[in-house]
Amino acid sequence: MTKAVVVHAGLPKTGTSAVQGWLNTNHDALAALGIDYPTHPVDGNGVGIGNAGRLLERGSDGRLHVAPTRVRNTLDRFASGPHHTLLLSSEFFGSKVGQLADLLPASTRFVMYVRDPMEFLESDYNQGVKRAGFKAKIRPEPNAYGGWLGHGDLKRALTDISAAEILSVRPYHSSLFEGGNILTDLFAAAELPAPPGDILGLRRVNSSYTLSALEFKRTANHLPLGDLTRDLDRVLQRCPAGYTRYTLISPADYSRLRPMADAEFREIRDLFDVHSLEPLRKILADMTPDPFYPQEIATDDLEAVAGYVSSDRPDVLEALREVARAHPDAVLPYHGFRSAVGV
Repeated sequence: MTKAVVVHAGLPKTGTSAVQGWLNTNHDALAALGIDYPTHPVDGNGVGIGNAGRLLERGSDGRLHVAPTRVRNTLDRFASGPHHTLLLSSEFFGSKVGQLADLLPASTRFVMYVRDPMEFLESDYNQGVKRAGFKAKIRPEPNAYGGWLGHGDLKRALTDISAAEILSVRPYHSSLFEGGNILTDLFAAAELPAPPGDILGLRRVNSSYTLSALEFKRTANHLPLGDLTRDLDRVLQRCPAGYTRYTLISPADYSRLRPMADAEFREIRDLFDVHSLEPLRKILADMTPDPFYPQEIATDDLEAVAGYVSSDRPDVLEALREVARAHPDAVLPYHGFRSAVGV
């Protein structure tokens, strides 16, 4: 039996958590088709590091590094099993593609997705407010936060290995997915049979906030939330109060940044002879952005979010109220926040 290895390597903010959640849930159905997807833990939001631990280990510096022993153990386990394909997924593989290519079989297929850099900029900022305690308003610059979607990792991968033979670079856009969604597209890119079961069960993971929830959390980040951050984030991901379709990038900044994003795609195309992103580049060139709203909301909006938190998790609102009450000198961007949470 010919055995194959497929590595889904991100990039960040391209639906990796949703894909991994579906693969985890459908492990047995995949196994019945001869596909070995090792299960892995996720947090309460359905987010984890995927199969990173199968090939990487955390060093003394706290970062993940390629672990040759883990790679060998993973391959030996696969070789002795009944499956014909080993499928691994983690966006943490994205920065290690070259190193992994040297340790994995020459026939290994890597798949990486590329998203609109401007969408990534906003998504990365949103993630920073949600999980990393960002307090400031968005900084619309290419080098802000994670930069242009981790394109440095992509370029290193294209430099280190033969893209035409083992790396498939795919556009992350709903209208360009083969089969209609990222899961069917991934299986097609990896030359695997169509995914089994309920592909409509591919649920959204780690959802972005509404504008009101974003500003509520950005304000709360001025307080020492500690472990409360996790519970508050989970509630706010479900909060429906406020605009759901919006951009934080002003029309002037959009007009300045869009040509820069287009130039980035052109550079990838011209330097590495990668033409798979051309359809995405053309879509983005003609795309109308979502409505722009500055990061300014009214006290009524804060109260709407607080009301939702109170109805969904009254214990979380009470804990937030106590933190706000215990730090009366904390300078908050919205004066109405304290009254909204009941202080």
